[in-house]
Amino acid sequence: MQLLYSPNINQSNVACYASPKYDALYKESQLLRDSPERSRLYERMARQFEADTPWRLRVAPYRSMLAQPRVIGYKAHPVLLGEWIYVDIDTKRR
Repeated sequence: MQLLYSPNINQSNVACYASPKYDALYKESQLLRDSPERSRLYERMARQFEADTPWRLRVAPYRSMLAQPRVIGYKAHPVLLGEWIYVDIDTKRR
């Protein structure tokens, strides 16, 4: 649910989706443990997202990555796209 939280714009929220209603529900959800109440809150968040429709949902099952042997610390994440902040280059391996 954090993907659509507006403080994550230009991080995991690449659609730049911002909704005060969604953000308020997200903050409320962070105070709850795994429970039917939190599940109902997630359902409300999903309905808010659908009402605002910032994205066209589709499936993208393939993601290809290439890296030179001198790239250090690269590990692809299955969802997030911010892995590049952890990458460095070993200039001695050139």
